[in-house]
Amino acid sequence: MAEMTSAEDRIHAVHAEAELRKLKAAVEKGKRERIRHALFAFLGYLLLALVLIVGIQQGLVPIAINAVTVRGDPKADQFEQTRAAQIRMPVKGETCREVSFDNNSGHFSGGNTAPCNPPPEAVQRGTAGAGRINAIRDSFAR
Repeated sequence: MAEMTSAEDRIHAVHAEAELRKLKAAVEKGKRERIRHALFAFLGYLLLALVLIVGIQQGLVPIAINAVTVRGDPKADQFEQTRAAQIRMPVKGETCREVSFDNNSGHFSGGNTAPCNPPPEAVQRGTAGAGRINAIRDSFAR
């Protein structure tokens, strides 16, 4: 019987040792998984921050390197500087009244008479009433 208990004790000891190894392996595996998940979360947050930075920079605050400068109409540049526009209104035949409108103050100034020059063809096409209304109507029909 003494040998039996000794063999039983050895079996129990081996079994307990195997259980302890399994427990230690499970703890180590849990540690590795937690570290791995923390690394994935950190990389995810880093990627999210990078996407937000690039999105804000490109979408909301365009950088000057990508901005294309196009020199357009000199009158538009003058308007940008002075915030005032010249307006010609026909008075009689070929005579127009020329006034200046200041956008900052909202006041008209001037009132000199000048010969009316016909507007360029591109401006006439852009301001033609029927053509513009038809263009708007056609855009909804598409």
